[in-house]
Amino acid sequence: PEVITQKRILSKTPTAELALIEHYNKYKNAIETQFDNLPRGYRKFTDAADFADYYPFVPYQFKLIMQVFNSFLNLGYVAKEVKGNERSIIKVIHSTAKTNSEAEVGKFISFDELYNNMFEEGLQARGQKAVNNALDIAKTYERDPKLARRVANILFMICNISQTDQLLFPASVDNVTSLLVNDMTVPRLTIKNEVEKVIEFLCDNNIIRREQGKQGAPDTYTFYSEEEMKTLS
Repeated sequence: PEVITQKRILSKTPTAELALIEHYNKYKNAIETQFDNLPRGYRKFTDAADFADYYPFVPYQFKLIMQVFNSFLNLGYVAKEVKGNERSIIKVIHSTAKTNSEAEVGKFISFDELYNNMFEEGLQARGQKAVNNALDIAKTYERDPKLARRVANILFMICNISQTDQLLFPASVDNVTSLLVNDMTVPRLTIKNEVEKVIEFLCDNNIIRREQGKQGAPDTYTFYSEEEMKTLS
């Protein structure tokens, strides 16, 4: 789907391609720093040409959104026709790209933007119910309810990928931070500090729980099940 998506949706005019290559070469260090912490096997940009091909998306997003789609299908969160296939991925990428068509060069699509209205509308009642508690609590986060919603959506996606995929892409603070990046000018550490505050808030409100990392691995987070939440309330 990556190659087809690039040709159908992300192809650039020669002028735009040159402008993007120049932009990458000028801001290469800043761009690379934002995605340095991605887990192995999830690609950031390799060079200026790669940047021009994928922009405003980041290469890892194609692999991860496919894993999310497939997992949501297995969990019964989406209808069977909304499976992690080529057409579904293209549909989501196209919708998200269209929404951001007026954005300035330098703006990235963050992973939570793939969780757009088209994807939300595909959620079955079971999937909607699973995320609603988190979104309701996120609204009460006075410091920045919009960020809390973004973090909740990202956690909902990556906490529900298959256990095998979670070993490769765990729901850690660093990974949530990487998925939120949408601007190379905002220091990564600034985003990470705000993410930590939101995650602490969601933990305090019994939406997610912390699981201590083993042998020096980072802590990860997982949603409480409905049954677990009943015993906590």
